[in-house]
Amino acid sequence: MLFWNFFLFVKYKLKVIKFKKDFIIFFIFINILVTVYIFNQINLETIILADDQNFSLYNLFFYFIIPLTLIFICLFYIKIDKYEFYQKFLGIYLFMIIEFFLIVLSINGTGVSLQILETRLSMFLLHFLYYLPIIYYLRQDTYFLLASSNTSPTKKYILNYLYFLFFKLNKLYLPIFSILLVIYLILSLKL
Repeated sequence: MLFWNFFLFVKYKLKVIKFKKDFIIFFIFINILVTVYIFNQINLETIILADDQNFSLYNLFFYFIIPLTLIFICLFYIKIDKYEFYQKFLGIYLFMIIEFFLIVLSINGTGVSLQILETRLSMFLLHFLYYLPIIYYLRQDTYFLLASSNTSPTKKYILNYLYFLFFKLNKLYLPIFSILLVIYLILSLKL
């Protein structure tokens, strides 16, 4: 519910979609009903976590810092259509924000145990999605970017490196990701 509310709000603010007054009233009414229902079902004592929650630097680095850094490099160095970016990948980054919010709540002692967040197969798949926009933009035809005459040597070096990493080595890292998914699935079954 949080995802869809935030998603619709961002789409409305970006003027991608418009709402009629009747829909807004209905949407607010449904949100109030669902919120009341959810809070009636939740035992607030179970939300408070008794165990200390540890979030590894590995997870922070590989699931948040690297994907965000790479997409900002792509946004800065490659001509990316912002409208296309919002249309195709806004949901992925909203999931990232929500996951980060859940992690912060858990570390502060409220919410879902971090062990539950880290051991679900869906979260593992979601973490691969954080790299999807980067792979998508670096897989596009980059000839005009690499051959551009007005780019600085630093920019050309970064573009060449990213192009090599994501375009030329995809036959190496995509099978590795697939094998890791299968191994993670097998290990999560706890046979």
